[in-house]
Amino acid sequence: MQQGMLFTEAKEPKEGTDNHRVLEKLRERRFDYVCGTHFLQMFIKDYAQRIHDLKNMGHRIESAYCKEHPYWNHGHKGNVAMYSLKEFKEAPF
Repeated sequence: MQQGMLFTEAKEPKEGTDNHRVLEKLRERRFDYVCGTHFLQMFIKDYAQRIHDLKNMGHRIESAYCKEHPYWNHGHKGNVAMYSLKEFKEAPF
C-alpha cells in the first residue's frame, strides 16, 4: 500500500485481484463516490460482486444510484450504482 493511502481494519484482499483493484480505486477517491462505469473501464465486468465480496470482508461501502450524485453530470443509460468507502483511517506509515 502506498504512503498516505487509506485503510480499514477489515480483511485485505490479495494484491492483483479484482477485489484489490476495486478497493484501491475506492481508497483513491477517499470522500467521493466511484461510478460503476469506472470499474467497467478498468475491465472489471462483475464489479458489483467484487463490492459484495469486500463488504463480506468487513469493508463499509455505501452505494447509491449514480444519477443522484449532485456533482456529476455524465451520461450513461440504465441504473448504474456508485460506491464510496466509509469509516477509514490514514495508514500509520
